[in-house]
Amino acid sequence: MGPVKFNVSGLREVETALTRLGPELAEQVGDTAVRAMSKPIIEEAKHRAPRDTGDYATKGIGYAKDKADSRDGRRAGKVGATGAGRFIAHLLEFGTSKAAAKPHFRPALDSRANDAIRAGAEALARGLKNVARRLATGKKVRSIR
Repeated sequence: MGPVKFNVSGLREVETALTRLGPELAEQVGDTAVRAMSKPIIEEAKHRAPRDTGDYATKGIGYAKDKADSRDGRRAGKVGATGAGRFIAHLLEFGTSKAAAKPHFRPALDSRANDAIRAGAEALARGLKNVARRLATGKKVRSIR
């Protein structure tokens, strides 16, 4: 299964606001939004993951910033297996010749995609609002976190 990308249209004002912030702050706001988008999908994947795999369902699923795809003003992140879960995730998701597939990542993405987009939009709005508030009060804005 290849990467799934979300393209959201109608965000011209957000794009303009992020451009005005400058690259560093825009990247921080974007990274925060991407991480927020991952949370509903991670929660659902953990909920759907098989329970007979030790700690995999609770500790083996997480988020990582995708540095390779985060360039040219675009931000990206990955939801997937972490730690020791990396060695069994694909076997669980797609099955083996001796074990049936127990998909949990793709169904999690399919069922929570709208929630992820909503969470990302809310995080973008919150980040822009925080930066605007700091700029309006004359405070330096080094980080939005």
